[in-house]
Amino acid sequence: MTVQDGNFGANLLTSSDRRIQQYVSTYQSYPAAQGYYLLDEPRNPNDFIDAYASLKKADPNAYMHLNFFHSGAFGSTEAFYDQLNDWCRLTAATGYPLDYLIFDRYPYGLTAGSMNRREFYADLRTCHDVGLANNVKTGIYIQSVQSNSAWMRAPSAAEVRHEVYVALAYGYKQISYFTWFTPSGR
Repeated sequence: MTVQDGNFGANLLTSSDRRIQQYVSTYQSYPAAQGYYLLDEPRNPNDFIDAYASLKKADPNAYMHLNFFHSGAFGSTEAFYDQLNDWCRLTAATGYPLDYLIFDRYPYGLTAGSMNRREFYADLRTCHDVGLANNVKTGIYIQSVQSNSAWMRAPSAAEVRHEVYVALAYGYKQISYFTWFTPSGR
């Protein structure tokens, strides 16, 4: 379980080392608590590097979950590469290298059978290359349901398998499934 109780995420930017230690100490005795939520889909997480370091000092073996947006949010594959690489470099400089470099790219649009292959594969390759260059394992969020904003459809079982198998072929070690608060009736 990755902990997010409202004290994590954006609140970490204004939390002292002592306060972060208190947040972590609340959960350290729970065997299921294996990590802490840092941030989801930042365009630039670099402001969170001190919070990352404080969390790792408080619980060095815990996973600090930070999920990146896809390259489209950065304007180019090159800018995406640079930001992923920069985050890996910054975390390594704290003495606590990143556990996983993870992002989301949901390739299936609204039309049945449609898939944004070019950008999906480019982002898989980019994250793979950055992870390899920095000796960091990689992860991805898999599109598994329709979004409530209706910009993506629910993929078929075969399409979900395709996403997973492609990620595994690229050497990804963490597979997460986008479920948007476990929706029902969709």
